[in-house]
Parts: sequence; structure tokens; C-alpha cells
Amino acid sequence: MNFGLAHAYCKPRPTCAIDIDDYREAKPWLSDKDIDLDALLFSEDAVVISSGKKFSLKLIYRLRPSEIKESIKIFGVSQNCILEFRCGTKDKKTAQDVLPPSIHPSGTTYQWYGHGDPLAPPSLPKTLRIVWEWQIEESNKKRHDKQAVKYNHQSILESPRQVATI
Repeated sequence: MNFGLAHAYCKPRPTCAIDIDDYREAKPWLSDKDIDLDALLFSEDAVVISSGKKFSLKLIYRLRPSEIKESIKIFGVSQNCILEFRCGTKDKKTAQDVLPPSIHPSGTTYQWYGHGDPLAPPSLPKTLRIVWEWQIEESNKKRHDKQAVKYNHQSILESPRQVATI
């Protein structure tokens, strides 16, 4: 029997996860945005979950009241997901993260790490909030651009000869 945390439905404030799927690629990606992943993982109030998978960890944070952020995946040079900012969907439905002592599909057991209280995770740091919001904007721009290309067809004026042929 596994346990899950439905981020958007947490009261009084929703929660979120910074899901690190590949520490080796996520650390430099975050560092390029002036975020020190090690400082986050080892902070005094860090709530960290390990699935037992190598190079994989999750940080759990609280959001502002009624704030549900769209989940965003970050892909590395290998085209694998290296990091995910996870809370909810575009239409404000929840995302979920599995909690200890659940069993990962690989057979490992989820475990709590960090010095923080899982029942009172810290607020999402401003630096992570800014990067997450920027990633959502970029994702929306790409989605909008794809839609624009999909529906952008130009009328070709027909010559009198083509009109007569038709």
C-alpha cells in the first residue's frame, strides 16, 4: 500500500515538489540560474524524499494560499527529464508525489531525509519561484507559437486561368 501527497488539495496551503530526477544534470542547470541545489537539500528546514533511485531526490515546499502552479518538466542534454517543478495542471487539478514508506516501482522504499518537518514544509524559496514562473511563461510561449504555426496558412490568390479551370 502506497501513500501520496495531492499537492493542490493540501490545506491551508498547497504544497509542491522539486523533483530531481538526475542530480548530476539538475545541479548545473539550477546553478546557471543562481540556485544552489546543495544548499536547498542541506538547509535546516529541508524536507527531502529519496525513492532509493540513484541521483534522484525530491524537495517538498509549501506554496501561498490558493496558489496552484502548473507542473513543468526540465529536460537535459540527454533529452531525459532531469528536474520537475510539480504541483498541479493548467486547469488547477493536482499532481501527486509518493511518500515514505511507499514502494517505488523499482522495488526500493521511499525514505525521508533532510532536517525539516514533513508535516510543516518550508515555503518555496523566491529563487525557485522565479525560475518556475519563467519556465511556465516559456512553455506557454512555445505552446502558443505551435498553435500559431498550426493555424497560420496563407491564401494564395488564383490567377484568372486557374479560376477558369476550376
